[in-house]
Amino acid sequence: MNEKKFDVVSIIISAVAMLLSLFCFSVESIAAAVVSLVLSRRRKEKYRTGIAVVFSVIAIIGSIAFLAFMFYLSLKTGHSASDYWLIQLFFGKMNK
Repeated sequence: MNEKKFDVVSIIISAVAMLLSLFCFSVESIAAAVVSLVLSRRRKEKYRTGIAVVFSVIAIIGSIAFLAFMFYLSLKTGHSASDYWLIQLFFGKMNK
């Protein structure tokens, strides 16, 4: 019986994407999650990739939610609501 092993590389990349999402690095988290999803898709014949896919999807949803919230706050106040580079790109420097 040929049993598949877990894809450790994809799991590590998707776990890093989740950590980036938790620490509010949204664009970087989405990029790592997409890399993990592509890698999981290519290696699914040889390895078990379900965990990596779930972690990647959670990271993407969390990152998009954070970006949406920051854009909402920035639009509501009229200036940048965060020091995150993407928010400052659209709304300018944060007034302190």
